[in-house]
Amino acid sequence: MPVVPLKPNSWSLDKAVEQFLADKFEDGQLISHAWLEWALNLPKPKTAKEMVNCQFVILDRVEQFKEALLTQHQIYIVSVRGKGYRIVPPSDQAFIAVDNAMQGVRREFSKCEKVMKHTRLGELDADQIKRHTDAQLKVSAIAGMVGKGKREVFSLFKA
Repeated sequence: MPVVPLKPNSWSLDKAVEQFLADKFEDGQLISHAWLEWALNLPKPKTAKEMVNCQFVILDRVEQFKEALLTQHQIYIVSVRGKGYRIVPPSDQAFIAVDNAMQGVRREFSKCEKVMKHTRLGELDADQIKRHTDAQLKVSAIAGMVGKGKREVFSLFKA
């Protein structure tokens, strides 16, 4: 598999952030994939094999850029599938952060409940079945509290 050659010093995170600030992007505005390719000097693979080699470089550079904007300039950007990244206004950052966190929590509880539901109980002794059932009940209760907590947290954002 041919490897796309990358010049190790062919990009600078600091320069990309400086260019972002110089271009005076505004809240709510879209940062296009084309702009990111240019500013982050992303490799341009020509084949699927080259894409496999480049995808981690691309992901790493974009993640570094997102992290730098957030931690150094308090600018949060979120992916807009197929288009680029949208700059989240400060008034929406907390809502989006909570929503993303809650999606992750719900997804993990769902996985946990699925694994517990599909355990080979016939291979457990009575004590193990009791512990398993207790764990299922506790996970179910916590999942219910998390769902209620989400509703309470989101009520803070209502105007």
